[in-house]
Amino acid sequence: MIGLASQGPWKVMLDGIAADERAEGRPDLACLVVRASTGFPGYVGTSKAERQAALAIRQAVFAAHQTKTSAA
Repeated sequence: MIGLASQGPWKVMLDGIAADERAEGRPDLACLVVRASTGFPGYVGTSKAERQAALAIRQAVFAAHQTKTSAA
């Protein structure tokens, strides 16, 4: 894990990464950046549905990467 300051240009940077990934049909890598206190991205609230959706995206990111590296 990398400890980054909570203030900074991170939202703009991560929004750009998310937009690029969506444009290429890939899952949002920004879901891997999580709060230490919750283990979930900052945009995820406390509802079970939001957390399940975030976990599904995270699993899709890992699955996409594994498929790509397995093919190499």
